[in-house]
Amino acid sequence: MHYQVSFDFSVSPWFTQHMFSDGRIAEDGLRPRHYDEWRKIVMSGERARRIEFGEDDVLLANGKRVPRLPQSQDPASQFVQFVWLFTTQPRLLQKGNVFEIPLALPNNLRRWPYMVGEVESLDLPFGTIDAVHLRPLGPHKPNEYPFEIWSAPTLQYLPVRIHVQLDEQNYADLALDARPLQAARAPASSASAGFAEP
Repeated sequence: MHYQVSFDFSVSPWFTQHMFSDGRIAEDGLRPRHYDEWRKIVMSGERARRIEFGEDDVLLANGKRVPRLPQSQDPASQFVQFVWLFTTQPRLLQKGNVFEIPLALPNNLRRWPYMVGEVESLDLPFGTIDAVHLRPLGPHKPNEYPFEIWSAPTLQYLPVRIHVQLDEQNYADLALDARPLQAARAPASSASAGFAEP
């Protein structure tokens, strides 16, 4: 089964990013085939990058080819992979648990550990929702932007809030601005998320 995931967010006028993942759905979750990223940062200009996934290796945006780890994801597909992980393995969301996502970024592919935190009540534009707080564990390399994620069990574990630390002073705190359509039915083969500053 084929999937496409499109993910966009912006912190106007400083930062805009579009991410697009294309691939197939397998027994172990999403298997990306390629990932496209377009980013614009004030004072830094625009940048477009692509990651290509083969059966056994991954061609990164910097031209380096690395072995493909099992269940490897890209920056866009990872959010849907979280949905698959928690739906098939809800025990992962026990407080204090640490699990890993193999993540291919433009310059490297490695396992990213996440720690499961508290269930928090979030006031979002479409209402109040309980969500589990997931924190990425460092250290992180320069130009990596770790995502803190809040996953909502009552919305099929979709991410409803994302915090992105751009540098020591600047960050983006993003939240879904409408109840996602995917939450009203079984998981779909395509997804699109729109986030806004709360």
